[in-house]
Amino acid sequence: MNNTVLRAIFGTLYVVVLSAAIIYDKYSYLALMFSMMSLCIYEFQKMTKIKSIYTYIAGFSVYLAIASEIGGFLKEEQSEVLSKIAVVVFILTILIQFSKVLFNPPKDVISYLGKVFINYAYIIMPFAISLYIVFYNETKTYDFQIILGIFILIWVNDTFAYITGKTIGKHKLLERISPKKTIEGFVGGAVFTVASGYLLSLYFDNYNLRDWLIISVIVSFTGVVGDLIASMFKRATGVKDSSNLIPGHGGFLDRLDSFVFTLPFVFIYLYLL
Repeated sequence: MNNTVLRAIFGTLYVVVLSAAIIYDKYSYLALMFSMMSLCIYEFQKMTKIKSIYTYIAGFSVYLAIASEIGGFLKEEQSEVLSKIAVVVFILTILIQFSKVLFNPPKDVISYLGKVFINYAYIIMPFAISLYIVFYNETKTYDFQIILGIFILIWVNDTFAYITGKTIGKHKLLERISPKKTIEGFVGGAVFTVASGYLLSLYFDNYNLRDWLIISVIVSFTGVVGDLIASMFKRATGVKDSSNLIPGHGGFLDRLDSFVFTLPFVFIYLYLL
């Protein structure tokens, strides 16, 4: 099958499944984010040649603690006990991972700890935030609009940055990391993303026009930075894609590199708001 057709089919399938899981209810959303976090941890550890079950345990513990707190599927006292257990497990896994340096050659210690830290900061933290951000409203109820809106803005930014760069791009943005990215593509992506922020404000009434425009500006910048950081990781580890789990697209981390970097900044804005 032609690679372009394969890319279109699986790209459409990815968008449909992700959107449906976000819109359906909070449980499908929790399952979606947990699945994507687990796959991203797998891909990042494969890229950086780390074989550790403790990162999965830590990610699961954080996820379980937050989900039990905000999910509403347990009684309050049960949720509190489960959260405490999850926090203890999370702390213990971190201590175990750091203790493992005692069994590593001294020359590998800093590299190992750096990879472990990046896994926590780059993957686990954003997905933990992804749980809070959908309940971060006055009624503390599940709000799919904010997370779906962020994904839409990221997709618009990526798509029109590519189209604009391919059509009129001449000046390289950061050639040593991503030779194909151009300043014109960055500007084109930003313009269409802000325009999409305006359209979202007409249909998604959870936030007003000002908020959606500011979020779209945040996405325009952080989305590109997130993509460049992922490119740097792949160059440093000598891989083209994070995996081949999505035919024609690479891996889940390839598709979510902008998302994991953007989400903390959007949450900071909403928190300050």
